[in-house]
Amino acid sequence: MEQDICHSIIRNFLVALENEVTSMDDMPWPESNMFEANNFNALQFRKVVSEYMTEMERLARRMLPLYAVALGVPENYFEPAFKSPTMRMRLSMYPALPLAKRVEEEGIKEVAIFERQFGIAPHVDTTFFTILATSGPGLVVGFDKARLEKKLNEDIIGSNEFIEWVKIPFVEGTLLVNTGQLLRQLTNDTWIAARHYAVNPVRTSAVKSENHPNSRFSIPFFFNATASYPLKVISTFCSNDNPPKYPPLAYNKSQGVTQGE
Repeated sequence: MEQDICHSIIRNFLVALENEVTSMDDMPWPESNMFEANNFNALQFRKVVSEYMTEMERLARRMLPLYAVALGVPENYFEPAFKSPTMRMRLSMYPALPLAKRVEEEGIKEVAIFERQFGIAPHVDTTFFTILATSGPGLVVGFDKARLEKKLNEDIIGSNEFIEWVKIPFVEGTLLVNTGQLLRQLTNDTWIAARHYAVNPVRTSAVKSENHPNSRFSIPFFFNATASYPLKVISTFCSNDNPPKYPPLAYNKSQGVTQGE
């Protein structure tokens, strides 16, 4: 039942988002950036976004006990730190790229004009975790082979030479969860925030469609602790040989600084 409800929430929100974007798509600049634009119901759109964000907060709070158990602490461990969580949400559309023809040895092949460009460049999230809803494939995650091979030299960890990039399969109606830098801080660098990027889809037709059949919608929900709550490295991740690498820090004094919050 909960899975069906979650699927319905994601589907309804993506449909509402696509409808509103479509209504502004063909407007010239600067009208396309004005909430007064014809056919755009700002109040209705705000209602849809607010409802979705409320559901994401509810889901995120229900996930906290699961994380606590996985980290070896009591289920209610994170309750004090998340009484008033810091949350952000981004509404993104990655337009489908046009097609181009490239002559190769085996003949003519259809490729994207900007095939080597990012929709968003490689980065890590500064969150405790991020919940991502998306309408199609495009997320690429980097696995740090240096860390997996126990080569813990700080000079090579995270370098592109040792990153293996993997395209994440798209499963309709599901959510993706990314570990963020705040969780890395709490686990004394044990749980690593995965570096990732996004690519634009390729238009399957040379003719532009008003309904964005191939564009990708992406809605990341960034979930963090109460901004001023001092967070300590979890004791189960510390020892005499591995003391805490971070002093007690509140989000607004650590990862929040990176976000300009």
